[in-house]
Amino acid sequence: MTSNHSGSDSLVTLKQQIQTLQSELTTEQERRKTAECRLNTILTSVVDAIISIDETGVVKTYNRAATEMFGYPEKEVVGQNVCMLMPESYRSRHLHGLNRYNASGKPTILGTCVEVTGLNSKGAEIPIELTISEIIINGARQYTGIIRDITERKEAEEKIRYLAHHDQLTKLPNRNMFNIHLERAIMRVKRNQTDLALMYLDLDRFKPVNDNFGHDAGDAVLQEIAKRLSTSIRSTDTVSRVGGDEFVVILECIQGNDNAVKLAERLIEAIQQPISYEDESFHIGASIGISFLSNITNQADKLLKQADTAMYRAKEAGRNTYKIFTEESSLI
Repeated sequence: MTSNHSGSDSLVTLKQQIQTLQSELTTEQERRKTAECRLNTILTSVVDAIISIDETGVVKTYNRAATEMFGYPEKEVVGQNVCMLMPESYRSRHLHGLNRYNASGKPTILGTCVEVTGLNSKGAEIPIELTISEIIINGARQYTGIIRDITERKEAEEKIRYLAHHDQLTKLPNRNMFNIHLERAIMRVKRNQTDLALMYLDLDRFKPVNDNFGHDAGDAVLQEIAKRLSTSIRSTDTVSRVGGDEFVVILECIQGNDNAVKLAERLIEAIQQPISYEDESFHIGASIGISFLSNITNQADKLLKQADTAMYRAKEAGRNTYKIFTEESSLI
């Protein structure tokens, strides 16, 4: 009887252990499901795209924000190589970096935030900010990328750069951008052994327009002058607004001084055509100073100063004309 009772107790104990184990398994499954549910909720609710890939680059997870960013539904991306979300120029670099890391374990961009380019379902490139982390699942590497669309930020940065280098009224390059253009032009013509001329242009009879008809009229005149200058020069030339009614023109590869003179005459002719504003018609002129790049005059600031000096000689000569800088006429 004692033996039977002991066996019965052992059976009860075993059943209790099984029940406890089943309970623990059930609890663990519920915890796992709860964790997965929370993870899916997070992946769905975050504004950043989150994409995970395996060691070969095959997409394993792809959240709703990724769908909105790239345009592909989840079913079209999961199971495919992540290269489908990259421009062609990025794909070989990505695969090379992935293979190198898998083989060497030496990190490249892991844990850092980098700016790259993505490719959406319409074939349009989008600037993105990417942060990649690594986790090990069942002994295998898996990579998760948090991706942010930075199109608006890039557009804002581009606008700031534009504002920093362009005149807001005429949309021409401003003095800062002119200085950059001139330095680069001088380097090019020296390298190519070609000629360069610089024109400094100051408008004649512009002040009375501002004084008598207001700044709106003056602005309209400056905008029209900028348009005429831009359409009168060659595609290789550059016109900039460097002051209130002052403009400069960089002439590259002019092939002799005569071509610069012909352009100066053409600019004067274009500018002196009447400019209509409301019920008024304004007659504006231009005094132009020309300087040429030489072995002696090879500095941008000196070249500009010489053109400015020649422009004042044109003013003294009666305006609406041009003068070429010479050492004999220099006051500098």
